[in-house]
Amino acid sequence: CYDATNASAYRGSASITLSGFACQNWDANTPNIHTFHSYRNPSLAELGHHNFCRAPLGDTMPWCFTTNPAYRWEYCDVDPCGDQPTTAVMSTTMQPTPVPTTASTSLSTNVPSTVSTTVQSTVPSTVPSTGSLPWIVALRRYPSFSFSCGGSVIDKNWILTAAHCVRNIPGNYRAILGNYLNYEIDDEEKVVGFSRFFIHEEYDSTLLINDIALLKLSEPLVFNDFIKPVCLPDYNPGVPYVDGEAVLISGWGTLKSGSLPNILQQAYVNIVSLTECSRRYGQQFSSDVMCAGVQQGGIDTCQGDSGGPLLDPNGNVQLGVVSWGRGCARAQYPGIYTSVSYFRNWIDNIRNNN
Repeated sequence: CYDATNASAYRGSASITLSGFACQNWDANTPNIHTFHSYRNPSLAELGHHNFCRAPLGDTMPWCFTTNPAYRWEYCDVDPCGDQPTTAVMSTTMQPTPVPTTASTSLSTNVPSTVSTTVQSTVPSTVPSTGSLPWIVALRRYPSFSFSCGGSVIDKNWILTAAHCVRNIPGNYRAILGNYLNYEIDDEEKVVGFSRFFIHEEYDSTLLINDIALLKLSEPLVFNDFIKPVCLPDYNPGVPYVDGEAVLISGWGTLKSGSLPNILQQAYVNIVSLTECSRRYGQQFSSDVMCAGVQQGGIDTCQGDSGGPLLDPNGNVQLGVVSWGRGCARAQYPGIYTSVSYFRNWIDNIRNNN
């Protein structure tokens, strides 16, 4: 951890950024050219032949130049001392990391009763039309604006996401709404800050249970054709979903190429019963989560998609929140989603009392 009041004193060995990129050596100029070398500036004696995160020149938290040419620098995945980490430690069903600029395959634009595909070892998707999913939110870290997670608009004041996506420091994040392009500014795009975070009080970052959070916006939204709230299902502590039912996933998460896409992606997967899901993972799942995927693999949410919605086939009702999975799009291992219907009373209680 680092001292939030004196980040420049950090001498730990963390070398991964918040988006999951490996750090570039401080004495290297590839792929990113810079002048932060101890041999050029004696005051930077802690920067040398290593790629450990540092906070030179009084920065607020440790950072580094990344090994990704598209991301010159980024803050590191290091918690302030005393802070409870909330980033998933597994390959989350949707978490921060890179994705391709084009879809890997084309799915039918009609809503299927079940998903049938022979694509393997990829995270294929199609591109939705602009404004067709106006409740999708991109969460970005501030001030770097590096991509963090997905989320969804549930009313004019609230964003729903996964608990592992955020640390309880609202000022460190921004919501990007009306967003279709990842690397470009949309004409309809709106950037809003947050005033409070409500992470489920029984969230466990090791077991990834109760992986749900509500983020209160710093100002109420004005809805339009590109920014609207998603519908939520009624409270149901049971299992109101049918095994094999087609559901929709969407986000800017990692594609086959390992890069983040510029354009919002979507794909269909199938509900997997909790009994079958428990058998495949070798652990017992209960009705607070949902499982969805394609048996032979090839379609899934992936890193960068965390916190985003699992939707009904028409894309209008949010059934789940992307939580975690065993890798991405692996055969026999469906994605794990927090059940919105199970936590509906918790959601309403937070909204109504805050």
